[in-house]
Amino acid sequence: PFTATNSADFVFKKIGDETEVTWSMEGNYNFVTKAIGLVMNMEKLCGGQFEEGLANMKQAAESQAKVGV
Repeated sequence: PFTATNSADFVFKKIGDETEVTWSMEGNYNFVTKAIGLVMNMEKLCGGQFEEGLANMKQAAESQAKVGV
């Protein structure tokens, strides 16, 4: 319900033959959005979208690795 401009950051860390990906998002919040954040579970609200995005990234990376790109 609120317009937002946020910064998304990805950190990639090689661990053996695998890569650990950390995805974070940051932005500025006014009083109303801060208050909403105190009473709403943001993990429940947005967590599924982060999980879906990471799964899509994994699928794309693995499919590229199979074709040797």
